[in-house]
Amino acid sequence: HEVSGLLFSDEAELARMAERLLLDAALRARLGAAGQERARRHFPPEREIEGYLAIYNAVIPASAR
Repeated sequence: HEVSGLLFSDEAELARMAERLLLDAALRARLGAAGQERARRHFPPEREIEGYLAIYNAVIPASAR
């Protein structure tokens, strides 16, 4: 919470968090940058490609490859 995003537990809290983001450009920028870095670190393109290849190999018969 407040590191790379905002957490909420119900609809009212979601609305409050959304309003904070609307009103606070610095918070939006900070959380956006932190979220992008987290995504780059945990989900690099190579990992995504490996995941797709694993799925394709699991569903396409070896004889068709």
